[in-house]
Amino acid sequence: MDECKIRPQFNLLLFSAMLIMAIPETCLRAQSYSDTSGVANARSIIETKLPGNTVKYHQLTNITILSARALAKRLILVVKQSDSGPTTTMSIPWNGMSVKIDNGSFWSSSDASVSINGITMADIDYTSSDKKERVQELGSALNTLRTAASAVGIADNEKIFAESLMIYRNASPKPTITEEVHRFSIQAEAMVSEKNFSEAAALYEKGLDLLPWWPEGRFNRATVLGEIGEYETAIDDMKRYLELVPDAPDARSAQDQIYKWEALLGRS
Repeated sequence: MDECKIRPQFNLLLFSAMLIMAIPETCLRAQSYSDTSGVANARSIIETKLPGNTVKYHQLTNITILSARALAKRLILVVKQSDSGPTTTMSIPWNGMSVKIDNGSFWSSSDASVSINGITMADIDYTSSDKKERVQELGSALNTLRTAASAVGIADNEKIFAESLMIYRNASPKPTITEEVHRFSIQAEAMVSEKNFSEAAALYEKGLDLLPWWPEGRFNRATVLGEIGEYETAIDDMKRYLELVPDAPDARSAQDQIYKWEALLGRS
């Protein structure tokens, strides 16, 4: 898209408890990773070796990672810009995450790094002789967890959305969003205004975890994911938006945007 345009909330009217009661409790809980040695080892690497590294955030600010948690649906990083600065939590979903491993130049590995969604994870110890190996280890662990999360989550996500779609399409009037989801929406809009599209996508995901039928959340997350090149997930979200509201006034432009993302995805 030429610019990131976020859909405003509609004033919907039906209480959302109808949907929550219809979905089994087991579907609402976050999925756990399979108890395999590979996944367990990857989680250990992420949670013990990411803390202490710097994040080169949007190529402008160096932020220190204080802690890392590899959850079922997302990677949670607690970061701090300086010794006296406030701490901030970064929530990066595994679904749609891109991981890039840079081994540095042929002559030196001092600039080797791992990037997550374009955010560079740069080791503080630039003189470390084993930096290339550490970068490979972190990158491999991230990819292991990203793949594992996708494998365990896709079937349940499809089931939850299918149930949500049926209830939403049959509801009259349509359900309203909760105050918590409204909060995530406002916070996401604030992140968009700062062009922090990765964090905006994570906030929309939190809302969609609670209300999978939220049409504006689908549209808006698709839009911000498109801004950071996560075209595959953006396409899925926009398709789900059109399933929820096939007669939306912007249905034509939404479908055209899917076509554009498909072309960009094939070129990437």
